[in-house]
Parts: sequence; structure tokens; C-alpha cells
Amino acid sequence: AQGDFLWLLLADTKDRQEIFREIFKTGYYRRLQDRLKAESAAISGDCEAARRSIAQYIGGAVCAESDILQRELEKAKAGRLPVSDTAELLARLIAQEREQARRLETECAGLDEALEQVNAGLGRAEAYEQARRGKAETEKRLAQKQAELAERCRALELARAQQPEIERCTQETAELRGALGEYDARDALLARKHELERNLGELVAQRKAEDAQKSTCTAALTALREERAGLNESGSVRERLAAEKESLARELGALERLEQQLRELAELEQRCTRAKSEFVAAQSDADAAEQTWKQKNTAFLREQAGVLAELLTPGTPCPVCGSTAHPAPAVKSAAAPTEAELNEAEQTFQRALTAARSASRAAGELDGAVRTKSAELLEQTRSLLGDCGEENARSAAKARGAKLKERLDTLASKIAAQDAKIERAAVLDDAIPAEEARLERLTADIARHSIETAETVTRLETLDGQITALSQKLRYESREQAQERIDELAARAGALRAAMERAQSEKSGCESEIAALEGGLRQLEAQLRGAEEIDANELQNRRAALQQKRRDNEQLRKTVNTRISANEAAAAGVAGAAQTLDALETRLAWVKSLSDTANGSVSGKEKIMLETYIQMTFFDRIIERANTRFMVMSGGQYELKRRREAENRRSQSGLELDVIDHYNGTERSVRTLSGGESFKASLSLALGLSDEIQCSAGGVRLDTMFVDEGFGTLDEESLRQAMQALGGLAEGNRLVGIISHVPELKERIDRQIVVTKDRSGGSRVSIRV
Repeated sequence: AQGDFLWLLLADTKDRQEIFREIFKTGYYRRLQDRLKAESAAISGDCEAARRSIAQYIGGAVCAESDILQRELEKAKAGRLPVSDTAELLARLIAQEREQARRLETECAGLDEALEQVNAGLGRAEAYEQARRGKAETEKRLAQKQAELAERCRALELARAQQPEIERCTQETAELRGALGEYDARDALLARKHELERNLGELVAQRKAEDAQKSTCTAALTALREERAGLNESGSVRERLAAEKESLARELGALERLEQQLRELAELEQRCTRAKSEFVAAQSDADAAEQTWKQKNTAFLREQAGVLAELLTPGTPCPVCGSTAHPAPAVKSAAAPTEAELNEAEQTFQRALTAARSASRAAGELDGAVRTKSAELLEQTRSLLGDCGEENARSAAKARGAKLKERLDTLASKIAAQDAKIERAAVLDDAIPAEEARLERLTADIARHSIETAETVTRLETLDGQITALSQKLRYESREQAQERIDELAARAGALRAAMERAQSEKSGCESEIAALEGGLRQLEAQLRGAEEIDANELQNRRAALQQKRRDNEQLRKTVNTRISANEAAAAGVAGAAQTLDALETRLAWVKSLSDTANGSVSGKEKIMLETYIQMTFFDRIIERANTRFMVMSGGQYELKRRREAENRRSQSGLELDVIDHYNGTERSVRTLSGGESFKASLSLALGLSDEIQCSAGGVRLDTMFVDEGFGTLDEESLRQAMQALGGLAEGNRLVGIISHVPELKERIDRQIVVTKDRSGGSRVSIRV
């Protein structure tokens, strides 16, 4: 695109990296750089984590405060000891603590043996004391149980005296249980009586309800027959009303269509009026635009001399007279319109004229449509409403339509009423036979229920006699009362038996306990005769001293074992973390070196990244191809060169561009070139880049090239040199197109596509060979 290669010519290393990355697809190298940098940072973080892990493990190591190794351990925790010395220190601490743990364990075993001997002596002393106290307690309990045995014997004799009462309760209970069946028989007869009484009440109530239903059914049947006789004429009346409604509906439909067409005619007339107004306004705008265009055209023609004078330069022939001297050039007025303003005014006039013509056609078409529709509706109005006039047609149609709708509503109500009567007659035709059948069923049900009532009364009288006979034989009013008496007698007999059994059991238990106490007393007396007395207080004092010593040793042993566990865990953690740190530091050494090299961050070296290094190779080949054109275009004066050394050691470099001036032997930045020189340099760079793309991208061939502007900045000799270089491209079976407004190029190019603007606002294209 125009100007982009000039930007490429003047860009710095960073901008050229972005451009070449897209052209030569070097993004893979940049991703490799990023991955190496990320991996280096990750390994560095892992190393730091391993160091923190070692410090954390060392922080968990412990030793006694009085230990001579305490100072060395503090140095290790502060990070002032190497990892190897720290591991050796932890090993010494662990060995020392293990030796102390073994000594404490041996001492605890000796204390345990002494405690066992003391506990054995205390056990014998306690057994003697227990036997002595047991003998006294047994003698006391034996005396109590012997007194209790006498009381138990008297209670047993009282309980046995209740045996006749138990037999009487048992006899009465048996008699009552034998009569329970007769209670059940009487209850069954009472239940049957209650059921028959309930059935009798239901039959009486049902008979009353059926009598009432029969009277209601008879009255309803009479009313239905009378109502059906009054509905015989409904069908003929309905047909007459329907015929009248259909005739009125046809007339109303014709009136509604006429009203709709009258509304459409009114809308059409309004549209016609608006279209005529729009035509008048559009014609006025077209007249004004034409006047403006004519005024600007006259002014533009008067100022042509001043326009041509602006293009004159000293030493250049005048396009009118041919003179190279311009002593008194014409001056263009400040109010003179430009050619673009004149063309814009002409286009505005043409658009306004087109709009006015379009509005005229639209107004004419609508006026014709109004006249045609008005004539059609005049005939329809006369047919439906008579000679009421066009101005009164809509009001007359509305009034007539209102009367028709009112009459139609009345007819609809009457027809609906007749429809209801017809439907009611059909319902009555079905209801009368159903009501007659219902009356017959009610009569039959009443006769059947009368017979059932008489039979139920007879069965009730029989049951009353049976119930009276059974009730006279029974002692209690109900089976529940008899069962309550049975339960009361059984409970009394059971309580008396339980009291007698309990008295017997308590007497036997008391005798067994006396025998057991006598045997125990004999054993205790024998145990006391063979035992020796022991000083228990002395043994307890000795045991307390041994137990305290044992607790102190056990607490110390736990403390030592805790230190051993902590130091073993710290030693294992330090060993593992140290091994991991050593491997990470080895890998970090070569990964960071490789990352610094690929990312151009090696200390003391130029800041050239791997991707830039690859792009430098492409850039050197582009410059080499560009110089073959640049030397021609500059007459052998200039040559492009990539800068070999960076301006400083801090910023990225490698793609900076200088120019060699062979006329004075200097080398300077391309930014010092003039406008015409920069154009030739950027054009050469564009041609070099196109050649390199064809070579690096297999199968790609640029057969056509267009150069857009830039030639206006060249003098005659530079223009000749540039055309010579482009002509060399064209001789190699390549089409070269130049897009330019420079008049000198027209004389040098024999095949042209000329684009010329028209006054009407468009443009024309012509080919000149």
C-alpha cells in the first residue's frame, strides 16, 4: 500500500520484527524463546522452593539446651552451615540421643522389678487385713440372719391359713366362666334386634320419600306435557325470520363494501394533494440548484488563468504560452470555486432535477387514479342509495347501515329465541318418556317395601320373647360385669397364692444365706491362723518413691524419643531436598544459558534474539536484492546496509538500516535521506522484498506490480533512473503499472489507462496506446 514501504524503510528493529514475522513466518522462533525463558524462570523458582524446604526441615531439628551441640544447631538454622555439615550434625545428634534412650530404658527395667517386689508385699498385708475385717463382718451378718429366719417362719404360717379363701374364689370363678356363653347368646339376639329396628326405620323413611317422589313425579310429568304442546309452531316461525335476516345481510354487505371504497377514495385524494405539493417543492429546489450551478460555472471559467498560474514553477514551460519566465502570473480570487465544488454543484442540480421529474410523474398518476375511482363509485352509490350526491354518499350509507344492523340484531334475538324453543322441544321429547318410566318404577318400589316392613315387624316380636327368657336366667346385667367379677376373684386368689409362695421362698433363702455365712466364717478363721503381720506403711512409702523415680525416667525417655523422631525426620528431609536442589541447579545452569542466548540477554553482548538473528539473514538478502535497483535509481550514489553494531547494550538491535553515500564515502542512517531519495529507497526495498518472497515461498511468482504515486517528489534525472529500473522489471515478462498524476510520466509511458471526470458527476475510462 502507498507509504507502507517508506514506513518499513524508516522503522526500528522492533517494528521490523513484527513485519518480518508475518512475512517470513518466524513466530516459531519467538515461541521457542518464550518457552526457554518460561522454563528457566520455572526451574529458578523450583530451586528457591527446594532451598526453603531445606531451611524448613532444619528448623524442625531439636536438642537439649545444655547440650554442647546446641550452638552448632543454631548456626545451621540460621543458614551459616553448609548442607553437608548440617547433615553430619543431625547424625551426631541422633546417635547421642539414641544412647541416652538406651540408658534410660535399662534404668526403668530395674525400677519395674523393685516395684513388683513391693507390690507383692503390700498384697499380702492387704489380704491379712481383709480377712480380719471379713471375719468380724461375717459374725455380725450371721446373727442378723438368724433373727430374720424366725420372722420368716411366722409369716409362712399366716400365709398358709388363707388356703380356704383361695378355694372359694376358684369355685365361684369356674361357675361364672361356665355362664359366659349365655351372655354371648343374649348379646347376639340384642344385636339382631337392633339391626332389624334400624332396617325398619330405614324402610319407613324410604316409603315416605318414595311417596313424596311419586307426587313430585306426577306433577312434573303433567307440566312437561303441557309445555311440549305450546312449542309445536317454533320451526315455521324460525324459517320465516331466517329468510328475512339473509336478505338484510346481503344488503348490509354491499353497503359496507361501498363505505370501504369511499374511504379508499378519500385517502387517494389526500395522497394526490400531497404529491402535488411535493412536486411544487421539488421543482423549486431544482430551479435553485440550477441557478447555483450556473453561477459557480461562470465564476470557475473566469478564474482558470489563476488556477493555471498556481501550477507554474520557475524554469518550467507555461502550458499556455510555453515561456519558462513568469513575470506576472494571474492571481486566483479567494472566492473562486474549485473544480470539485463545481462538480458537486452540478451533481446537486442533476439530483434535484431527477427528484422533480419523479414527483411530477407520481402526482399525475395519482390524479388519474382519483378520477377513475370516483366515476366507478358514483354508479354503485345510485344503485344502493339513490340520487343522494357524492358529498352525502358516505353519511347516507352509514345511516342506512345502522338501520340494517339494528334490524339484524332484532332478528338475531328472535331467531335465537326460536332456536331455544326448538331445542327445548327436543329435550322434552326425551324427558317425558323418561319421567313416565320413573313413575312406574316408584310405584313398584312402594309396593315391595310395604311387604318388607310387615315381615320386619313380625321378626322383632319373636326376638323380644327370646331375649326376655335369657335375661331372667343370668346373675349380672351384662357379660362385661360378669367378666369383671371373674377377674376380681382370680386376682384375689392369685395374690393369696403369691403371698404364700413368697413367704416360703424368703424362709428358704434366709436358711441358705445362714449356711453360706457359717461356711465363710470357718474359712476366714483358718486363713487368719496361718498368716503373718506386715508393716504396710513402710511398703507404701517405698512404693511411692519408686513410682516417682519411674515417672521421671519415663518423662525424660519420651522427651529423648521426641527429639530423636524430630531429628530423624529433619535429616531425611534435608537429604531428599538437597538431592533435588543439586539436580535443579545443574539443569538451571544450562537452561538459563540457552534462554539468555536465545532471548539476546547475555551480559556484555549485543541484544540480538534468535528470531531477530533469523530475520537478519532474510533482511540481508532483501537489502542485497534492493541495492541492485537502488544503485540504478540513485545513479550509483547510494547503497543500503544493515547496521552491524547496536547503539547501546540495553535495547534490542540487529535490524537497523543505514545508507552508504559513495559520492563522499560516508555511512549514515536512512532517516537522513530526502523525500525523493526516500521514495527511491522504499521502492527498491519493495522490489527486493518481492524478489525474496518469490525465492523463499516456493511456487509463488509475482507477475504483476503496481506502484502508487511518489514520483512527484523526483527531479527529472531521478525520474529517468526510476523509470529505467522499472523498465528492467517489465523486460523480464512482468507487468509493471504506475498510478500517477505527474505529466512527465505521460510522455514516458506509451500504454495508458486514463480516467477522466465528467461534469455530470461520473467518470470515463479510455485506453491510449
